[in-house]
Amino acid sequence: MKSGNFAAAEQACRQQMQSDPVAATESLVRIYLASKNYDRARMFFPRLLELIKDPKELAEYWYLYGELHVALGDETAAVSAFEKSLELGFDDVKIFLQLGVRRAQAGDFSSAKEFMERFRDSLGKQSSSELSGVALALDEGIFLAGRLFKGDDARPWLDIVENMLDRRAKKVLEPCVAYNFGLGMLHEQLGHYSDALLSFRKANELKYGAIAYDAEDMHTRIHRLIETFDSAHFSKHLEPSASTPGTSPIFIVGVPRSGTSLVEQILGQHSAVQPMGEITALGDALKKVKGSGASAGWDLEHPETLDGQFYEAIVEDYRGRIELDPAVPFHTNKLPSNLLYLWLAARAFPQAKIVHCQREKFPTVMSCFATHFRGVQPFSGDVKDCADFYDDCINLMSHWRPFLEDRLITVHYEELVQNATDQIDRLLDFLGLEREPDCYEPHKSDRVVETASIMHVQEPIYVTGNRRWEPYRKFLSDGEASCF
Repeated sequence: MKSGNFAAAEQACRQQMQSDPVAATESLVRIYLASKNYDRARMFFPRLLELIKDPKELAEYWYLYGELHVALGDETAAVSAFEKSLELGFDDVKIFLQLGVRRAQAGDFSSAKEFMERFRDSLGKQSSSELSGVALALDEGIFLAGRLFKGDDARPWLDIVENMLDRRAKKVLEPCVAYNFGLGMLHEQLGHYSDALLSFRKANELKYGAIAYDAEDMHTRIHRLIETFDSAHFSKHLEPSASTPGTSPIFIVGVPRSGTSLVEQILGQHSAVQPMGEITALGDALKKVKGSGASAGWDLEHPETLDGQFYEAIVEDYRGRIELDPAVPFHTNKLPSNLLYLWLAARAFPQAKIVHCQREKFPTVMSCFATHFRGVQPFSGDVKDCADFYDDCINLMSHWRPFLEDRLITVHYEELVQNATDQIDRLLDFLGLEREPDCYEPHKSDRVVETASIMHVQEPIYVTGNRRWEPYRKFLSDGEASCF
């Protein structure tokens, strides 16, 4: 239906409501779904579910109700609707896919694996046109398969993924980044490290090929931060000042894949900490305040111009972007790139604590290169660029460290996974928090993790993360190998 016809179709359905409420309501829902007017669709959907009597049709609409909630971002309601659809007999490949993905997001990997197996076994019964309707979930499901199925269990998925890649290529559909990342992980599970690396290269080429990442520009940016926010800045701006109102931030920073998600999962189990995930509020606040502060004479190139009103404006804007529970003393902000803004965090939030996560270079770089990040991390698309980015971040952190003093703790990933109890004790002591038992079992958290670390933080803390990457060394180019 053309967009210009939606209003006329809606009016016709409303006129039909008295004579045939089922058909009218059904048409209205489909019109709102097609026009992506999801809030209106949500208003009429419960009535439609009450009116439909045919069990098969009702099961399908419960599935569509689940997809609607996915579009609205309500995962709890989506899962409930998908489960109701399955209960009513919606025996379709799409329902197995949706529930498999969401069981994994909830940390129920056993159930996720069962649904993904049913999804795999049902694939031959579906036409490509039926699958194209769930393209995004399909991408996520294939990527998930590469992480769920190990050893010989991974073998049946190789042909499936390769066939899907071939099918998409022939139809000139959008490049399937997730399929190639998933294929790489499946090859890895079978010990095919050369093939795995080729798949990861292809995935990154598809994802970042059109994005020009300038490693030298990043190096220059880091160098400028070091020159601009030097000892003179910190000696002037770290004088004790009145505490800002509200809960205290715990900024968890580091190169991606260095353990930031695990640290937040540990702290998020504590009754005094509200985990907020990767929120961009600090950088967004800086952009907003900087843009509106020309008349005040604020100039980031000259930190001496940044007065108390500047930092108060930062705090006000930051807190206005997030919903915090005033009854909880601390909240986390685990956006790794906040490492670039520690000069700002330290002054705007004098009571804030900073947790720097650090991991050995080779496993960090390889983990970034082989990860399908939800967002865009252009540096991760090339091994050498990623290695340079790692070095720049370590150098910047070395610059910040002496100025932050007792407000900063560095958590080394290798020490955390080797001796979790002692390192968690150390972290809680640094933050002045009581040692609560739940913090020592972060994998039992029921919060949904929305970063690339979902599979790791919802398993018991494990020590094999770094060893995973060693077989790849011999397949790197000479230029890549020289980075380590």
